[in-house]
This record gives sequence, structure tokens and C-alpha cells, in this order.
Amino acid sequence: MVWRLNSDNSDAGVDTNVKRPASLMWFFLPLLLLFAAATSCESPMDVDANRTTRSLDDQNDNTDQIEFDRSVLSFDFTERHSKRRSSLTMRNTGIEPVMIHTLEIDSNVFKIDLTTLPEFPFELAPKGHPASIKTFDVLFSPIEFGDYLGNLRVNKKEAVKVVVNGISPQVSIKDLTFGTVDGIEVQSSFIQNHGETDIVISDAIVAFPIGIFTPSGLPEFPLRLKGGLSASFQVRFEPQSANLVKGRIEFLIDGADYVDNVCELNGRGR
Repeated sequence: MVWRLNSDNSDAGVDTNVKRPASLMWFFLPLLLLFAAATSCESPMDVDANRTTRSLDDQNDNTDQIEFDRSVLSFDFTERHSKRRSSLTMRNTGIEPVMIHTLEIDSNVFKIDLTTLPEFPFELAPKGHPASIKTFDVLFSPIEFGDYLGNLRVNKKEAVKVVVNGISPQVSIKDLTFGTVDGIEVQSSFIQNHGETDIVISDAIVAFPIGIFTPSGLPEFPLRLKGGLSASFQVRFEPQSANLVKGRIEFLIDGADYVDNVCELNGRGR
């Protein structure tokens, strides 16, 4: 491209017929457009990643719609190295579906039976739909004597949905329920040592109205009860009115890792 100067002195400016370098403009324009596109647009991969993150966040935000059929799940006496199961039902109470990514209990003695659930993640439909409810099992498997506690959470949220507890006592005592009695009734109870080591029962403290509950056959104290054995006793119930009457016998026990040492009594006269 050649630039021409105006040689006509009669015109003080540049020759208006001079040709402009248009081809240079067409050369740089595509580069400018490419630069603008690169600086203003996300790559398809970034867009997909952002969509996935937002989608997961949206699903987890609906976790508060999940409710359970109870706030506390309690397991009764369970022997060591054995297994007990109980069921929980969760439901979606909202108008939006909820994706369940995780169900966790923060204790190694309580486990969710995954065979009673669909594969994670799974969806709970909005309320009113049959698929808005799901029932599953929780297992309690103590390996030592003790009182155990766990918290169930959904989708790793801080809120505790269900408190789970269970006991595995070394010593258990049978409670007595007499029901409605006309006259006199006698029932038997026992103290069981579930452990492998001996325990020593030093005394028994009775707390009930005199003449209504009468224990008999209690062992002489102190009593050494060997591992795996039990000691039995009887209680006579002679109600004096139609009112509900309660009592208890508390055994003072040494040498047990965990002690459930009370025999609860209740009955009603006719």
C-alpha cells in the first residue's frame, strides 16, 4: 500500500482522494473479536461445573423439609456382640423434591442398614406422593457394656434429625408389673450378671408403701454373683385401693462396668 501526498499547492490539506488502508482494518478485526470472546465467555466445561454445583446446593437446601416419625430412637437392653434392629420413617413435608445424598449416625455402634434403602443419591418426592416416604432400619451392635448415644444427620447438615440411644448393661433386673389385682398376687424377678467377671451386691434399698409391696427371698448381703449367673427373688402385691401404686427396689452393686440396678414395681387394686 502506497500513501500519496497532495502535490497541488492550491489545497492546503491532504488529498481527500487518498485511499485508506482498509485491508489492515479487516486483518485486525477478527483478532479483536476473538480477544473479546475469550475474555467475556466461560468455557463449556466451566459452565457445566457451575451448573452442577448450583444444582447440588439447591437440592441440599431442601433438606429442612425432611422429618422423621420420631425424634428419639431407643434400643432396649442389648447383649454385647449381639445385634438389635429398629425402623425409622422419613418423609418429605415440602412441595419440592429432596435429594438424599447421605444418612449418617456419628457412632460406630449404630449403623444404617443400607440394604433397606435405595442406592445414594435418591429422591424423595414432594409431600402427598407415595414416593415422599421412605422407611429404613437402624442396627445397634454394642461390643462393650455401656450407655450409647448417637445423632442422625441428613446430607451432612448440622441439624440433628434423630437422637439414637441404647444400653448394654452388665447387670439387668426384671421389672414387675402387676396390672389390676383383686386380693394378693406374687411375682418373681431376678438379677442377671451378663458379664464374665463377678459382681458384688452389697445391699438392697426398698422404696414403696409398707404392706402393699413385700419382697421375699432376697439373698443375704453381701452377695457375690458370678458371671453369667442370676439370683431370683419374689414380691407380693396386696393393694388397698383402686389407685395406681408404684415402688422400687434399688440394689447397691460394685464391680460392674455399667449398672442398671433398679427393679421398678407398679400395680393397681380393683
